[in-house]
Amino acid sequence: MDDLLRDLSRFLVLAGIFAAAVALIWFLPGTRFHRDWEKRELERELEERESRPKPPWADDPIAQSIEWTGTAAFGGDGAANPKGAVVRLVAVSASRMEFHPPSTRSWHVVMLFLGIVTYILVFISRRSCPWT
Repeated sequence: MDDLLRDLSRFLVLAGIFAAAVALIWFLPGTRFHRDWEKRELERELEERESRPKPPWADDPIAQSIEWTGTAAFGGDGAANPKGAVVRLVAVSASRMEFHPPSTRSWHVVMLFLGIVTYILVFISRRSCPWT
């Protein structure tokens, strides 16, 4: 019984640490510190982009007729996909396509599930091993 309580307390400590890490990953981008850091990074990238030479298609009339707008998720700087960010392409209407950021919550839930399953399997295998 003492072994079970000790293993359960270890599991709860590890689960608490994991939950705190997931909470930081989910809520840190909403903090002012993170927004200020992102703003500085975007300003630095804009300065670098302005110093680059014009691409060959910059004077193309067809390319100029297309509206390329960035979103808040990608900095809103006019680039459709800066730094090769992972995005989903969504058809909003017959004449409009938009880039949307993917959700990372499903990835975190899967990792949490795999961590719990792994811990349970290790716990079961330790109980059934005669040499431990």
